[in-house]
Amino acid sequence: MSRLYIIGNGFDRHHNVKSSYEHFAAWLKKHDRQVFETYRRVCDYDALWCDFERGMAYVSRSYFLDMAMPFLPSLKGREAEDLTGAEIFLAGDWGADFAVELVDRLKKRFAQWIGSIKVPDDYHDHMINIDRDARFLTFNYTDFLESKYGIRSDQINYIHGKRGT
Repeated sequence: MSRLYIIGNGFDRHHNVKSSYEHFAAWLKKHDRQVFETYRRVCDYDALWCDFERGMAYVSRSYFLDMAMPFLPSLKGREAEDLTGAEIFLAGDWGADFAVELVDRLKKRFAQWIGSIKVPDDYHDHMINIDRDARFLTFNYTDFLESKYGIRSDQINYIHGKRGT
C-alpha cells in the first residue's frame, strides 16, 4: 500500500450522489421545516447552505437575545444594575438550552439525511481508475468506496464517521 487517496465530497458528487449541503438544506426544508427556518434565522451568514460548517460560526446574537427577552425580569421601575445574578443567568440558561436543542435537532436530522442519501443508477458511468490496494482518508459519510469500488473497510479512515455506525 504505497498510495494514499484523500477523498472529499467532490468524489461522491462526481458520481452524481446528491450529498452537498444544499441537498441537506432541501431535505431539511421538506422533513423538518421548523428546524430549517429556525436555523436560517439564527445564522447571519449569506452562504449558509453552501458553506454549512462555516455558517455555524455566524450565529445571530440578537436572535438569541430576542428569544431570551421574555425570560428576563421586567425593568419597570428598576435599573439594569438592579437585576440579580440569578435573573440574568436564568435568561442566559434559557438561551443556551435553546441553542443546544437546535444543534441537537440539526445533528439528528443531518444523520437522518446522511442515511437517506441514494447512489444513482448511473454512478458506474463516472467511476475512475483507482489503486484498490491503496489507503483512503475520506471526509465523506457514505460507504461509496466500499459498496461501489470494493475497497476493504480496513483500508479506509472515515474522518467524520461513516453513516450507519
